Amino acid sequence: MKNDLLIVGKALPSLDRVEGGRTKQADWISADPQKIRNNLQKVLRKPSGNWYVLGSRNLCSRKPREVHFVNGKELLLIRKGDQFCCISNLCPHMGAPLSIGRFDAERVTCAWHGLSLEYCSTHTKHHLPLYDDGYLLWVQLPGGEPSSERPYLCDRPANGIGAVYQKVLRCTPEHIIQNRLDPWHGAHFHPHTFARLQVFQETEEALFLRVAYRVWRRICIEVDARFHCPDPRTIVMTIMEGEGKGSVVETHATPLGPGYTLLTELTIAHSDRPGFKVARMISPLLRPLILLSMARLWKEDAAYAERRFYLENDASYQLYVEKGRLVGDPKA
Repeated sequence: MKNDLLIVGKALPSLDRVEGGRTKQADWISADPQKIRNNLQKVLRKPSGNWYVLGSRNLCSRKPREVHFVNGKELLLIRKGDQFCCISNLCPHMGAPLSIGRFDAERVTCAWHGLSLEYCSTHTKHHLPLYDDGYLLWVQLPGGEPSSERPYLCDRPANGIGAVYQKVLRCTPEHIIQNRLDPWHGAHFHPHTFARLQVFQETEEALFLRVAYRVWRRICIEVDARFHCPDPRTIVMTIMEGEGKGSVVETHATPLGPGYTLLTELTIAHSDRPGFKVARMISPLLRPLILLSMARLWKEDAAYAERRFYLENDASYQLYVEKGRLVGDPKA
């Protein structure tokens, strides 16, 4: 751990007091594989309410119709004014793609044989429940657990600056969640962003970290953050103390089909400093910078998740053919 960092911003209490003087172990020892697997199994037992993230609300609103794949199902998302509705993209007659059909205000007519179906009425059996949380769109599919009225959302700051990044990974949702349940890799695999990182408390429900984010070279800001999972396909980092207190980063993993997962990461930046009002005013200029930072981290974390999938599924040849590179090397 480097000691020549210049820490700026809000001061945090000494970890000696927080930890009771506990000696820090080497990160490779703290990142015990069995402990991470046990934590993942606890997360996977959480209820989901059968909700899955489709993607960014803003991106979905740019097209009148979009085809999405969720958990092996082919879905058709339809925008009607400011509202959305979702149905199966398979015509119940012979499976034609309804996305190529003829649409009017209330119905879609199949392009193959002319079967006409309602698509936005909540009373039709073709309708799938949607939830718009203001940043993300969620769809509810029939599943093997009790359904909930809405997704299990975490607390979010009001009037924050939101940015959504998406990427398809060759892995399962569990590998994305496992990546986030292993914060010990952060300062080693992402030294450009994290100057140092220390897990100072572990509970049944959360990990608590002190993180030094690089502003520029040796100049860093320190924050205390909590990682917790509100559902089995989501992990949330919340800044508890320090600059940006209340900001959140939500990582959502949506299964597409066997071996493929859609990563959706939502960052909502927040600050109680008076100058944050200016930041909100220029948020269209700041949002691309936030997305660039997210993309940089996920180039590396995607390599981590895909490597774990490759190791656990003996998929080396298939992944080599698809990627043309060593699985797990973000530079290739």
